[in-house]
Amino acid sequence: MLALIKVFCDTLSHTIDGGASDASKELLGGARLDYIFHECFSTYVNGISAKNDLTDEYIRINARNMAGMHASLFPSDHVFVALAKQQIGRLEDPSLKCVQFTYEELIKIVDACSIKLERFPKLKQAVVDICREALNEFRAPTVEHVKTIIAAERGFINVKHPLMEDLVQRSFIKIFGGNAQESKEEGGNENDKDKGKAKVSKDKSGKGLIESIKGKAKVSKDKGVKGLIESAVSQGEKSNMGAVPSSIKLNEKMSTHEQYINDAIREMVEGYFAVVKSNVADQVPKAITLLMITKLREDVYARLVRKLYSERSVEELLAEPPQIAQQRSATTAMMTALTKARTALDSVREFALI
Repeated sequence: MLALIKVFCDTLSHTIDGGASDASKELLGGARLDYIFHECFSTYVNGISAKNDLTDEYIRINARNMAGMHASLFPSDHVFVALAKQQIGRLEDPSLKCVQFTYEELIKIVDACSIKLERFPKLKQAVVDICREALNEFRAPTVEHVKTIIAAERGFINVKHPLMEDLVQRSFIKIFGGNAQESKEEGGNENDKDKGKAKVSKDKSGKGLIESIKGKAKVSKDKGVKGLIESAVSQGEKSNMGAVPSSIKLNEKMSTHEQYINDAIREMVEGYFAVVKSNVADQVPKAITLLMITKLREDVYARLVRKLYSERSVEELLAEPPQIAQQRSATTAMMTALTKARTALDSVREFALI
């Protein structure tokens, strides 16, 4: 039985590591695990985009909520940290699915390798059950470790990352560079307006100014206390303050300064999220390989020997099915008859030569 267990374990290791001797039309064993890690998991994780969630309205709402009662002229670090943590949380579900896909593929590999034990059904079933039990045992720590990887990325936002320096610099250029350009344009427009006003005031004569003053004085004289009261009452009737709505939405129209801030925050979150995606796409397959694949390959032989020899008898495990035993008896009888026939023929040939 030890020889059979050794054959199964060697087949399992070769299936995972590669080096298959038979040609096939589809991916098998370790090639399928590699496909799960790179084509399924890594491609999906790197393809997750933060743009759909980071809308202008969503960023503005969170920026206002982080500022509280005190309006802020500059974006707060808390806004970036909160939005980055939310995006990182999206990586946990595909990471756990990668663990599940790997577990299911390892079950298929165990079933495929158990064909080597087809002659002894009870031994085959016992080996498969022990391997599945081991994989179930390895899966729980792997899931916890993968959750820890995501929690670690969410728990500490590394704003000192080398790539963040370039992102922060570009973001500040967007905010302050854009506002400086806007101020420059507005300053130019105001200068043009001041020049126009100066030209108009220069064209006005002293007579025009005197007439203007007289007209204002006449209006002031006509207005009495009654007129002032009526004016104040009419203005109060126009400004009717309603109740505060249960759900407050921001004005859709944004200032240029807010637009620059939103673009800067969005770029920083997307840049840092790309760094985290790269880390997760690299660390999760490594953790699964260490805690599930390598552990199964290294511990399977000792586990099978320990459990098979302690829980069941060797005779029971190596017992053949009745149909196989009958075929073996028939084959043995036929071999005996053929051996006797050959012996008889050899004796006849020797007699003929004499």
